Amino acid sequence: IDWELAGMGDPAWDIAGVFNAYLSCWILSMPVTGALTPEQFIPLARYPLNSMQPTIRAFWDSYTRSVGLVPLDTERLLWRAVRFAAARLLQTTYESLQTEAQLNGNAIAMIQLSQSILQRPTEAIVQLLGIPLGQRRDAYN
Repeated sequence: IDWELAGMGDPAWDIAGVFNAYLSCWILSMPVTGALTPEQFIPLARYPLNSMQPTIRAFWDSYTRSVGLVPLDTERLLWRAVRFAAARLLQTTYESLQTEAQLNGNAIAMIQLSQSILQRPTEAIVQLLGIPLGQRRDAYN
Protein backbone atom coordinates (compact mmCIF):
# COMPACT_ATOMS: atom_id res chain seq x y z
CA ILE A 1 0.00 0.00 0.00
CA ASP A 2 1.29 3.43 -0.89
CA TRP A 3 0.33 5.39 2.22
CA GLU A 4 1.20 8.75 0.66
CA LEU A 5 -1.23 8.30 -2.21
CA ALA A 6 -3.56 5.83 -0.43
CA GLY A 7 -3.43 3.18 -3.11
CA MET A 8 -1.51 0.14 -4.25
CA GLY A 9 2.18 0.92 -4.58
CA ASP A 10 5.09 -0.64 -6.39
CA PRO A 11 6.93 -3.05 -4.07
CA ALA A 12 10.22 -2.03 -5.72
CA TRP A 13 9.71 1.52 -4.41
CA ASP A 14 9.16 0.21 -0.88
CA ILE A 15 12.26 -1.99 -1.10
CA ALA A 16 14.17 1.00 -2.45
CA GLY A 17 13.10 2.91 0.66
CA VAL A 18 14.80 0.33 2.85
CA PHE A 19 17.96 0.36 0.71
CA ASN A 20 17.92 4.17 0.77
CA ALA A 21 17.59 4.25 4.55
CA TYR A 22 20.79 2.24 4.96
CA LEU A 23 22.74 4.03 2.23
CA SER A 24 21.78 7.52 3.34
CA CYS A 25 22.50 6.65 6.98
CA TRP A 26 25.96 5.49 5.90
CA ILE A 27 26.67 8.64 3.85
CA LEU A 28 25.28 11.00 6.48
CA SER A 29 27.48 9.38 9.15
CA MET A 30 30.65 10.40 7.29
CA PRO A 31 32.60 13.60 7.89
CA VAL A 32 32.44 14.69 4.23
CA THR A 33 34.46 17.87 3.86
CA GLY A 34 36.57 19.40 1.14
CA ALA A 35 39.65 18.64 3.22
CA LEU A 36 39.28 14.85 2.91
CA THR A 37 39.15 12.53 -0.09
CA PRO A 38 36.60 9.69 -0.20
CA GLU A 39 39.41 7.26 0.61
CA GLN A 40 39.89 9.21 3.83
CA PHE A 41 36.31 9.93 4.93
CA ILE A 42 34.68 6.57 4.07
CA PRO A 43 36.62 4.69 6.79
CA LEU A 44 35.53 7.39 9.26
CA ALA A 45 31.81 6.60 8.83
CA ARG A 46 30.13 6.30 12.19
CA TYR A 47 27.92 3.60 10.65
CA PRO A 48 30.14 1.57 8.29
CA LEU A 49 28.40 0.03 5.30
CA ASN A 50 30.02 -3.36 5.82
CA SER A 51 28.32 -3.60 9.23
CA MET A 52 24.93 -2.85 7.61
CA GLN A 53 25.23 -5.27 4.70
CA PRO A 54 24.23 -8.41 6.64
CA THR A 55 21.02 -6.67 7.70
CA ILE A 56 20.34 -5.45 4.15
CA ARG A 57 20.88 -8.98 2.86
CA ALA A 58 18.67 -10.47 5.60
CA PHE A 59 15.90 -8.01 4.69
CA TRP A 60 16.16 -8.89 1.00
CA ASP A 61 16.26 -12.64 1.62
CA SER A 62 13.34 -12.50 4.04
CA TYR A 63 11.28 -10.31 1.72
CA THR A 64 11.80 -12.49 -1.34
CA ARG A 65 11.06 -15.69 0.61
CA SER A 66 7.87 -14.25 2.10
CA VAL A 67 6.40 -13.20 -1.25
CA GLY A 68 7.41 -16.46 -2.94
CA LEU A 69 8.93 -15.09 -6.13
CA VAL A 70 10.67 -17.31 -8.65
CA PRO A 71 14.38 -16.49 -9.16
CA LEU A 72 13.90 -14.55 -12.41
CA ASP A 73 11.18 -12.37 -10.89
CA THR A 74 13.35 -11.88 -7.79
CA GLU A 75 16.22 -10.53 -9.90
CA ARG A 76 13.90 -8.26 -11.90
CA LEU A 77 12.52 -6.83 -8.67
CA LEU A 78 16.04 -6.32 -7.31
CA TRP A 79 17.17 -4.44 -10.42
CA ARG A 80 14.15 -2.14 -10.28
CA ALA A 81 14.54 -1.59 -6.54
CA VAL A 82 18.22 -0.66 -6.89
CA ARG A 83 17.44 1.90 -9.58
CA PHE A 84 14.61 3.26 -7.46
CA ALA A 85 17.02 3.44 -4.51
CA ALA A 86 19.15 5.83 -6.55
CA ALA A 87 16.07 8.01 -7.05
CA ARG A 88 15.22 7.76 -3.35
CA LEU A 89 18.74 8.98 -2.50
CA LEU A 90 18.07 12.08 -4.59
CA GLN A 91 14.73 12.58 -2.86
CA THR A 92 16.36 12.22 0.56
CA THR A 93 19.07 14.68 -0.46
CA TYR A 94 16.49 17.22 -1.60
CA GLU A 95 14.49 16.82 1.60
CA SER A 96 17.60 17.17 3.78
CA LEU A 97 18.52 20.45 2.09
CA GLN A 98 15.21 22.24 2.71
CA THR A 99 16.71 24.37 5.47
CA GLU A 100 20.20 24.69 3.98
CA ALA A 101 21.44 27.66 1.96
CA GLN A 102 23.77 25.52 -0.17
CA LEU A 103 24.84 21.97 -0.91
CA ASN A 104 26.97 20.37 1.77
CA GLY A 105 29.52 17.60 1.41
CA ASN A 106 27.13 14.84 2.46
CA ALA A 107 24.52 15.99 -0.06
CA ILE A 108 27.10 15.97 -2.83
CA ALA A 109 28.21 12.48 -1.78
CA MET A 110 24.61 11.24 -1.89
CA ILE A 111 24.11 12.71 -5.37
CA GLN A 112 27.34 11.09 -6.55
CA LEU A 113 26.32 7.76 -5.01
CA SER A 114 22.97 7.96 -6.78
CA GLN A 115 24.70 8.55 -10.10
CA SER A 116 27.10 5.66 -9.48
CA ILE A 117 24.23 3.30 -8.68
CA LEU A 118 22.47 4.23 -11.91
CA GLN A 119 25.64 3.83 -13.95
CA ARG A 120 26.76 0.57 -12.32
CA PRO A 121 23.79 -1.25 -10.80
CA THR A 122 25.60 -4.61 -10.70
CA GLU A 123 28.35 -3.17 -8.53
CA ALA A 124 25.77 -1.42 -6.37
CA ILE A 125 23.90 -4.65 -5.72
CA VAL A 126 27.00 -6.68 -4.92
CA GLN A 127 29.39 -4.17 -3.36
CA LEU A 128 27.11 -1.60 -1.71
CA LEU A 129 24.17 -3.75 -0.66
CA GLY A 130 26.09 -6.99 -0.24
CA ILE A 131 23.54 -9.04 -2.18
CA PRO A 132 25.03 -11.77 -4.37
CA LEU A 133 23.63 -12.15 -7.85
CA GLY A 134 22.66 -15.31 -9.68
CA GLN A 135 23.77 -16.41 -13.11
CA ARG A 136 21.79 -13.69 -14.95
CA ARG A 137 23.53 -10.79 -13.26
CA ASP A 138 24.12 -8.79 -16.46
CA ALA A 139 20.63 -9.34 -17.87
CA TYR A 140 19.26 -6.03 -16.61
CA ASN A 141 22.24 -3.66 -16.88
